[in-house]
Amino acid sequence: MQRKKRSLRIIAVLAVLFSGCVPTSPLTEPTPVVSPAVLSAETAFTITLSPADETGFDITQPLNQVEITNHTDQDIQILSLDLKGNRGGIREIPINRTLGPQETGRYFIEGEYRKGIDPVAAVTFASVDDASVTRYDYDSQKTETLKREDSPAPFLFNFASTVLVRTTDAGFQFAILPGKQASLREVETPYGGYCTLEDELLDNQYRYGKKLFYSFVDTELELGEQEKAYIENLMLRYDCDYAYNGEYDPVRIMEEYALLKTYSLMKSEDPDQPYWLLYCTPDVYAFTPAQWEAAQAQKLTWEQLWPMLKEEPNSYQQIYFQGWDAPLTEAERDALMNLCDLKEIPACFEGEPEKSEIGADKPVIYLYKDTETDFTLTLGTTPTLSYPQYHQGWSGTVTAEGLIIQDRRYPYLYYEAQIPDDFDFDQGFVVAREDTISFLEEKLAILGLNERESADFITYWLPILSQSDYNRIAFPCADYARLVPLQCQPQPDTLIRVYMLSEGLDEAVMMESQTLMPAPIRTGLTVVEWGGSRRNS
Repeated sequence: MQRKKRSLRIIAVLAVLFSGCVPTSPLTEPTPVVSPAVLSAETAFTITLSPADETGFDITQPLNQVEITNHTDQDIQILSLDLKGNRGGIREIPINRTLGPQETGRYFIEGEYRKGIDPVAAVTFASVDDASVTRYDYDSQKTETLKREDSPAPFLFNFASTVLVRTTDAGFQFAILPGKQASLREVETPYGGYCTLEDELLDNQYRYGKKLFYSFVDTELELGEQEKAYIENLMLRYDCDYAYNGEYDPVRIMEEYALLKTYSLMKSEDPDQPYWLLYCTPDVYAFTPAQWEAAQAQKLTWEQLWPMLKEEPNSYQQIYFQGWDAPLTEAERDALMNLCDLKEIPACFEGEPEKSEIGADKPVIYLYKDTETDFTLTLGTTPTLSYPQYHQGWSGTVTAEGLIIQDRRYPYLYYEAQIPDDFDFDQGFVVAREDTISFLEEKLAILGLNERESADFITYWLPILSQSDYNRIAFPCADYARLVPLQCQPQPDTLIRVYMLSEGLDEAVMMESQTLMPAPIRTGLTVVEWGGSRRNS
């Protein structure tokens, strides 16, 4: 479908910081590069805002496309835009995107912006290697030089860190490297989120706001001409760079991009969505000689290392210990494991299988109380998506009609997360497609969901379960409570957490039946949660 744009072009008037070039007509000779002293500030950037056809992640907010063109001859990092809100006020939009000379970047933002006037209030930017950043205010036409608060985030090939370990007379000595070395032989598909590639591209642009590289690999489904045409159409539409089956130069990717993400595809029976996306980890990656050389100079002690590991940017970041000069001995692994346990650092070690992860799909949390009660609720993991937005927890008021958070009503709290696949699947049930509804109605009632909550659960999971002739289903509720602790203040009088683990089957198999524990009777402040995870069949 041809996208209709109502574009508002804004010529960004910037500080005289760059040596650049003026855009030229194809009928004239190229304009020579001018010095910073005579560069016209109006030539540095062009910014365009236009409505996007796609729905935002918050369905109450419109999605808009922002397009920025860098007209200079330098790599420029666009840190943020300040937009004038539709109802007044200024909203800072983080960008964190590096644009090369003459490059145009596109990304998506949610929310209304002011119509009828220039909506961009300010832009904050810097040359890539500068220690300072520049903020330009459009209304006052003033330029301000600021100190960088944080250094740019390191490139991530996979969500991991490698810790090199050697034993010296003084004890352990460490070095830390970004990512984990891997080859295509190791690529796995530990989970699939029943998400489309287009949804994922929108999510990545909204969440990361910086340039990513996409790698697609053969796992569940070999990537033939039809699959590649599907991928290439979306890559072109969203201006993304990509490769198949590790056919890229890791060193170049590290230099030019902020993150690499790896996927494969699986066939979908949904006529509107030909493929579902599978998330793959790890990806092909090898440390460069320069990284190994830099590691030699680190020589960290444990007291220097463990605070760095606690500050890993993702709650599901894998920390992988390996021998520096020789493989780790069993005694060394045991000693390192004890150190990590004392500091509550999740780690895996050379010589043991890696811990896989799985998506916690649409857990929702209801809170009930007859009288209005203020609450704060936190989770033991950081959600990857949430609504309302999770800011180190949720705080609001429970009423008889629902939840109120920042003057807005919600029926429940929603989130998704990545968690370790540490579920016991020895007991459960094998359910035919035609028996799915009656099975869920019966088991959810035993576990404590009321009719409304059961209806919410079934309408979400029924389309997913119905894609298989049979499903292996278990309710590892205690395992999930251990993996994702939930804390609520004030303390709930009743807490009910229902979690389903499922796996699609082509035919029925034998399975030991699971005995379900009936839920407590609801009294006082009641917190009810349901969610689930889907393993690949």
